[in-house]
Amino acid sequence: MRNQLAAGNALSQFFADTYQHSLRGQRCAVAEDRSISVTSRVRLGYCIAMIAIAAMGFWSFFLLDKAISEQRNVNALVDVVNAQQLHAQRLVLLTNLAHTEEAAIKRAVAINALRETRTAFEAGLTALKDGLARYDSDHGTVLADIIYKPPYDVNYFSGVLLSTTDRFLTPVLSADGGREAVPLSQMQLIAADSGLSALKNAINAYSQESLNETSKLLRAIFSALMILLALEALFIFSPLTRAIKHRTFQLKLARDNMAKLANHDELTGLHNRTAMAHQFPKIVQRHSAASTKFAVVHIDLDDFKIVNDTYGHAAGDAVLKETGHRLTHLLRQHDFTARIGGDEFVLILDGLSERAELGDLLDRLLQQITQPVRFDDIEIVISASAGVSVFPRHAQTDACLLVAADLALYNAKHADGSNYALFEERMRDEFKRNRSLKRPAKDSAAPKTALAASAAI
Repeated sequence: MRNQLAAGNALSQFFADTYQHSLRGQRCAVAEDRSISVTSRVRLGYCIAMIAIAAMGFWSFFLLDKAISEQRNVNALVDVVNAQQLHAQRLVLLTNLAHTEEAAIKRAVAINALRETRTAFEAGLTALKDGLARYDSDHGTVLADIIYKPPYDVNYFSGVLLSTTDRFLTPVLSADGGREAVPLSQMQLIAADSGLSALKNAINAYSQESLNETSKLLRAIFSALMILLALEALFIFSPLTRAIKHRTFQLKLARDNMAKLANHDELTGLHNRTAMAHQFPKIVQRHSAASTKFAVVHIDLDDFKIVNDTYGHAAGDAVLKETGHRLTHLLRQHDFTARIGGDEFVLILDGLSERAELGDLLDRLLQQITQPVRFDDIEIVISASAGVSVFPRHAQTDACLLVAADLALYNAKHADGSNYALFEERMRDEFKRNRSLKRPAKDSAAPKTALAASAAI
């Protein structure tokens, strides 16, 4: 009986041990299957993250490259518009010059230049139309309206300039010299220039909108990249992050450079005519509100064309660059300095209005400008003349102050050059009298400002 009981207990223990062993095996198998499942999920998630990050990286690169490419196209198109504005001004100037010029040789030169400018203007108009075809339907429609529809209708007013130029050239080339030919008018120039300015503003607005959209997309992509990098493997994407930052920096740098070039002269680094047109009215308003004075100085290098003709344009550029550097070095930090033309500079001097202090400063300026400029192995000696007007003594608006300074400059150059003159009321009368007497071409230093503008002071 005892043997049977012992045998039964042993059998029961055997089955219990077998069950426990089987249970432990099942648990190990489940744990192993679970481990394999987690590894697979991690591997799958890692691969998905890699693909997503790579896709976002390529997307951001594409957007940046596209934005830079579009910016280049915009810059090229803006250059075409600027060239068209310049050609339009030259058409008006050359038709009037050819109409009034008495000397046959100079008149022939003006007519030849008029032909070339007319051809360049027509080619620029074609290039402008072709360039606008690259824009999408929404922005293309806006730009096309400026080109082809009122009130700007660039195509129409540009055609008016071309057809009027052709009508001018036909009698001018006739046997009688075409004294009855009608030159282009300022109103025609204003009509065409207004449309071109509106077109340029629309192109810049489109460029800014495109940059903003690209910037928003880049910020969203960058945020997603940071999240994925933090969750998966940050060290893998360090090169990509640096590339994105570098490309973003390039885009911002291109935008900053574009803004700087729009308001600064590329050769001298001084403000340009655009910046002066923007800042000058604000300066007048500020001083008018504070009842303070300031002086406007218009400086022109004497016989600068001789430098270009004798030593080449590289030497002329060196002279202009050094002149800009000397002006910046001599003036105060808050004074405004701009290069508004080939060899013309405008200074706006706060707080200087008396003849003595202006004379002292101008003596130092002209003395410094006339110091020889070294270019390669030669020394280039130049001289300069300056005209000065004072707010509010001589005029109360920016345009009239410039006219007054221009007339004073004309007086200084007409006297003996290498000198300066403070505006006086008699200068306007002398200028009108000289114009009415049709003085010979040797007085080419006359102000470029229209006579009508001078009468507005």
